[in-house]
Amino acid sequence: MTPVISLVFLISNLGLLTGYYSSKKKMKEIKFANIRKEYMSDSIKETVFLILLGISTIFFLSPATEIVVSMSILTSITTIWLTYWISKYILK
Repeated sequence: MTPVISLVFLISNLGLLTGYYSSKKKMKEIKFANIRKEYMSDSIKETVFLILLGISTIFFLSPATEIVVSMSILTSITTIWLTYWISKYILK
């Protein structure tokens, strides 16, 4: 379950990056600083969503399930920010 949730958020995060890039490419307004700024904004929004989701579900789960959900959320947040860090150097 944990890898599936992490993979879904990673794919959505990369989808946001490529979607924003392709929309700006079509309008001939490619500025990598703006793309990085938008990508950081999206990464922050996804991180806040995951934290709030984790906090809200922890109250209603058993301890064993809490561990799985917490690991899933931490893995997802880590991959989101790792992808942001990598893209920061790619989009120079």
